Parts: sequence; structure tokens; C-alpha cells
Amino acid sequence: MSDILPIGCELFEYRIRQVLGRGGFGVTYLAEDNNLGFLVAIKEYFPPGLAIRNGLSIVAAKNESDPDGEMFAWGRQRFLDEGRTLARFKHSNIVRVSRLMEVNDSAYLVMDFEQGRDFGRHITGLGRPSEERELRALIIPLLDGLALVHHAGFLHRDIKPANILVRDQDISPVLLDFGSARTAVGARKAGFTVLVSPGFTPVEQYDQEAEQGAWTDIYALGAVLYWAIGQTKPLDALARSFGAPMKSAVELGGSRYSPGFLRAVDWALAIEPKERPRDIREWRAALLGADPEEITGKRRPDGAPAGDQVVVPARSDTSADRGDYGSVIALSHGDRQVVHDLATRELQIGRGAGCDIIVADRVASRNHATIRVRGTEIELTDTSKWGTFIDGDDGSSRRAHQSTVILPPSGQLGLGRRPEEGDFALAIRFHRVSADDGEG
Repeated sequence: MSDILPIGCELFEYRIRQVLGRGGFGVTYLAEDNNLGFLVAIKEYFPPGLAIRNGLSIVAAKNESDPDGEMFAWGRQRFLDEGRTLARFKHSNIVRVSRLMEVNDSAYLVMDFEQGRDFGRHITGLGRPSEERELRALIIPLLDGLALVHHAGFLHRDIKPANILVRDQDISPVLLDFGSARTAVGARKAGFTVLVSPGFTPVEQYDQEAEQGAWTDIYALGAVLYWAIGQTKPLDALARSFGAPMKSAVELGGSRYSPGFLRAVDWALAIEPKERPRDIREWRAALLGADPEEITGKRRPDGAPAGDQVVVPARSDTSADRGDYGSVIALSHGDRQVVHDLATRELQIGRGAGCDIIVADRVASRNHATIRVRGTEIELTDTSKWGTFIDGDDGSSRRAHQSTVILPPSGQLGLGRRPEEGDFALAIRFHRVSADDGEG
């Protein structure tokens, strides 16, 4: 008896065309929307060892007695919960779930069908060693998307080259095949196989009782970069935990990559979870040049990340060429302060988890505004619903709404509607750091 849906069968308005792949949850199909005529990917809940087909398309628990029957139903609910969570994320680098279906005694996720090659085939297809700028262009967008997932309390847990697709159209990455519910099923049932990808799975995933967090996905992404740098898969984490030696990324990459970039990869690949970056923000800063020791030094006494305190590389030696103020800007709200060098990258403000300054207030839009250096000036681009007010200490006052303005040397940013009495709904102080201020 076949364990896949027959080609040509229909699930509501979708007609199955071919099998795209199989995994721990079940089977992913290519299907066509009969009404609209476009292609979609459909993932079916069909966990190996817990399901069989009864007839052409019905999925049933392999053993209807407890505990297998209970496990099948519980896993299906987690599968649906994962789909509902992913459906909330609107990010170009996370696979989009557009619909959930419960039919055939099973569950199905309808997702965008992305055309491209997986990360591994893309890198090998270059026919040469990948460049640092190419790897940054692929990894940084994934970090922004993954930060949203982590903020919602989910982990991917199965990041590897095969689960990162590089689109043919614009060489942009998209993260596929989220494994959070699958791991939850494994943790629920004693003796249920823990699914790992040797070389890309960190040591804590081999232990169902070990704590997992953002550092778990960071290890896997570090392993992906390690593979891309040396075209060799990292040694299995379990073997490394027992003392098996592995070349560091610094040794593997040599002079082809910047030392800071390679150190960031090695930091992500630390065997002990507590020795890795604690969240996406920490690791992104390291990949962009910040010193890991400086980042860990900014953590709170309990070891948690420093929250809104952003750690950035030292100011560029060319900053003096940008005028009296250079490219460093300091922003503060309450007792929190951010000092940021715009020469390294732009600064994002908003409610979104991927922002550099996260404003936990509904007056801010998810991606409210971006601050960047432009020649000798620093400009703010507003992308919010209500706009951003800029009151300069020089007496200037203006409002940016879906537009770009030049910031004065110092003042305050007002987010949200300005009440009639003239106060901001939420204010952030800012000032440009002059050359005389040193590191600010």
C-alpha cells in the first residue's frame, strides 16, 4: 500500500501533481489551485511510525490503542498550532502558510511554492569558493526572519542547507520546513526517535530534557556557514562533546574571510549552549564585526542579553571625513541607551522583533523608521502608520510620514500621534556623537 497521496487526487480546490519531499512530519506535495491556476506546496501530517493509509487518502493512527492513538492526535494538533503560528508571520524570508485544512483524518498546510535551489546546491553551483559578502547577503535576511519566530516562542530546530531555499528570481533566501512541532512530538513520547541532522544539530537536541532556545538555531546557522566556508560539514556535535577535534572556522577560512566573520561562526558553534550567542541580535552584531567578548560583557548579571543596549564595532577610521559629527548616533528612552555606528549598518526602530530598537508600545508600527548615514548627513525614513515627529534642540520641528528627512544634531523623535497638548505619545532622545566625544 502506498504511503503517499495518489497523483491527481484533489484536496478541496487543490490537485496533487507530484511529491516534493518527505520529512519527520510526513510528505510535502506540489499542487495546483484549480480555481486560480497557480502552484502551491502542501505539507501533510503523516508521521512515520504513527500513521498508515486506509484506502486511497485516509490517514489513521497505526495503532489506535494508547499511547500511539493519543500521540497521533496530539501531534496533529501541534502540527496545526505550528501552521497557525507561521501563518501570522509576514516576512519575505520565511515560508508563508496561507491555509490550514483538516481532511482525511489528517491535517495539511498550504504554503507558497518557491522556485529555486537549496542553499547547498546554490553554493556548490557557484563553482568557486563563496565570498563573505555573498554569505552575509544570504544569512542576514534569515536572521531577521528567524528573530520574529523566536519572539513568538517558536524554534526551527532543523536548520540545514537543504531547508534554506535560494530563490531563482533574486537570489534571496527563504527558510523552509519548520520542525518545532515535530520535536514536541518527540519530547512527548518516550522512545520516539529524536530527529537530528548530524553536523547541523547542536548537542542539546540529542537530550530531550535539555533546555533549547535561540542559541539552538544559532548553532545550526553557524554550521551552515561553516559548511559554506570550507565545503565540509561540521563534525557531529555529540562526537565533539566527547572530545573529537574539529578545525575552527578561523583555520578553515584562512585569509579568504575577515577574522571577525570567522570568529562569529566559531562563536555560534560552541559546544556548550551557554558559550554561544544568546539571541539573534547578539550574533548578528558579531557577524557584522562586533567583538563577541564585548557583546558578552554587555549582558545583564543573570547572563541574559542586554536588551536594548546595542553593541557595535568601533567607529570607522574614515568617520572624520563625514564632517564634525561622524556617523555615530546615540539614542535614549528612559534609562536605556543605544550607541550605534551607522557606518556599519543602518538602524531600525519599531515593534518588530528584528528591529535594533524594539519599542513595546502600540503607538509604534512594526517597522516604524530607519536611520542611516548619507554623506555628511544622517537621515530618517519613516514607514509607519502615524508618522515620526522630529523636534530639534535648535528649534526646528518637522514630521516625517512615509518620507525621508535630515536629522538635526540633537533633539527627540516622537512616535505616534501628537496629543493636542503638544507632547509625544512616546519620545526617544537622540544626538549625533562628535569627534570630540570619542566613542560617545
